[in-house]
Amino acid sequence: MCALQLQCTEQILAASVRHTLEFGMSRLLFLLAVAIVVYLLLKSYRRQMPKQDTPASSEEMVRCVVCGVHLPKSESILAGGKFFCSEAHRSEHISK
Repeated sequence: MCALQLQCTEQILAASVRHTLEFGMSRLLFLLAVAIVVYLLLKSYRRQMPKQDTPASSEEMVRCVVCGVHLPKSESILAGGKFFCSEAHRSEHISK
């Protein structure tokens, strides 16, 4: 009877280990599937968000001859091949 008990115990232990491995593998596959779904959701969410850091268009900056402030070229006043930040600075420079 002792040999029969030992054999039964080994079978039960082997079945238990097999069940644990199968359950562990299915749990691992489930966690992997969840991670993939989360990754894909985050990736699609980031694609939909507008990029705020990049300016729509960059423009050349120029420096005022009188005060040295930098401003966009489109906002500057060009006179005599020099850039000015305001009409007052253009007049001041011409009067010198």
